Amino acid sequence: MKATLTLLSAAVGAEAVWSLGPESFNCKMRNLAWEYGQKTLPKFGKFETLYYALGLNDDCRNVTGPVHFTPSDLRPKAPVFPTSATGFSLYVDFLNGDDSNDGSINHPLKTISSAVTKAKGKGPDAFVYLRAGTHYLTETVQITAENSGLTIQNYNGEEVIVSGGKKLDVKWSPHNI
Repeated sequence: MKATLTLLSAAVGAEAVWSLGPESFNCKMRNLAWEYGQKTLPKFGKFETLYYALGLNDDCRNVTGPVHFTPSDLRPKAPVFPTSATGFSLYVDFLNGDDSNDGSINHPLKTISSAVTKAKGKGPDAFVYLRAGTHYLTETVQITAENSGLTIQNYNGEEVIVSGGKKLDVKWSPHNI
């Protein structure tokens, strides 16, 4: 049995139709190409661009074989930076913190701005650790020469998002038209 590859491009859009024989063989070959791409170019990680280019997300959904991506697979993992055993450290937790706290791991601050202000003049070994979650910037964070050497980073590989957006407290209720 001779397998043929045909690529049909539509004049409108960038859709491609792949054909290499039976659907299961076709998908397994594409999955093999994707795995080969991951091994030969490891700097691309899961290489989702190749995954989608090969049509593994749509064409091979019902075929036993490759594991499909989920949105969490496509999100890069939060980096794990070393934490300082010495020096000045403050912790920030937007959900559970309070800016009147001392900024310790058990009594974190609420905002990055408050932590940066408290870290002024503490030298190059000053650290602000952001705990997991979304940190909304409620005001401009002023970083000056007094903060020289300050490091702001996620804590121990926790996933952190710093957002300039406003947190909405939406309460939905049914509406009759």
